[in-house]
Amino acid sequence: MFSRLLKKLSEGPLLLDGGMAAALSARGFPQSRPPELACLESPELLKEVHTGFRDSGSDVFLTNSFGGNEFRLEKHSLGSNQEEILLSSARIAREVAGSGVLVAGSMGPSGREDLSLQVLEAAFARQAEFLAKGGVDFFFIETMQNPEEAAAAVRGAERSGLEVCVSMCFPSGIPDDSLLAELVQRMEDTGAVAMGANCSPSSHGMPDLISRVSRFSSLPLIAKPSAGLPLMENGKPVYRLSPEDFACDLLRAQDAGASLLGGCCGVEAGHIAELHRQWKHP
Repeated sequence: MFSRLLKKLSEGPLLLDGGMAAALSARGFPQSRPPELACLESPELLKEVHTGFRDSGSDVFLTNSFGGNEFRLEKHSLGSNQEEILLSSARIAREVAGSGVLVAGSMGPSGREDLSLQVLEAAFARQAEFLAKGGVDFFFIETMQNPEEAAAAVRGAERSGLEVCVSMCFPSGIPDDSLLAELVQRMEDTGAVAMGANCSPSSHGMPDLISRVSRFSSLPLIAKPSAGLPLMENGKPVYRLSPEDFACDLLRAQDAGASLLGGCCGVEAGHIAELHRQWKHP
């Protein structure tokens, strides 16, 4: 197994990027279209988003492939375009990243509850294969709510031989300690090299979650929260959390044990730049 991520982490905590869908929308990409289509229809816009995060200090980009599994793409009649979309997502990120930034292949949930774990694992393996072919350094499985699906995704991605991180989402609240310890053990048993949470809880709740997870895991921990709940203005989601408040929350999460820190929905380059400005180096 390659170890680019763990090698980089051995030198200190890493700054991730922010949210892709909201960043594309803010730049005019239609909300009615799946964000992954920007890889084919608006590559320059996608490069602009990656460039903004690079210039803000991100050490790691996530590819624009969150909804790139075959089940989500088929809902938009894009199943036949999967390889092209995923290769483009990886290659565009790789082009902007250059040699100094790692590229993580983003893989989100299937959106299906009627599929066997074997079918899910095979689908995630196919998604990972195309992303690896495009040049990603490791995989970032994110926004997972079902531990069974998360484990299947990790197993599928691991077939590529690259490192795999897994990030859960807790929209209904963080589990109690016994369930949280069980979840942590489950993710560690899959062979994931880092774990944590993204999207929910929001940045305000992330330090407490990281503190609790650190009691049960010795893996590098991920804190990639959203910028709070959005308000709709002129048909677009607007996130009000300031870069200063976001950075304050994430630095508390770093103090609690997180070593992979960034943002999810609504976190723009300005949030990452402020976090980078206040970054606590070892």
